[in-house]
Amino acid sequence: LRTAHVLCVHGQSVELTPRVSGQQHKSADDEMTIKCAYRRNCRLLDNDNYRDWKAVMHDEVVREWLQLYQERLQMRYYFDSTLGCFDTLDGPQGGGSMAKKKKKKKKKKKKKK
Repeated sequence: LRTAHVLCVHGQSVELTPRVSGQQHKSADDEMTIKCAYRRNCRLLDNDNYRDWKAVMHDEVVREWLQLYQERLQMRYYFDSTLGCFDTLDGPQGGGSMAKKKKKKKKKKKKKK
């Protein structure tokens, strides 16, 4: 069994995805993660980009929800195997570029009369 990564707002939930064989079901854990998050109004805890699912999810309502809210609801993570810790990747505050661009002010030359 593989774990579907679903982080619920109220309470805890870890769901096990059944092992399904065949080309049609090779990403059953991704599909289950998306559907569980949708049905439970939860965030998604996964590093997958779900590019294919935003195009081919059979449930039109869930597909539209994913297209509209994935960026806001998905949490990405990493494991630090040296220290044995887990943390989320939150990105820069405010969602902007990490490198601030400095604006250069042009000094105006005074014209001599």
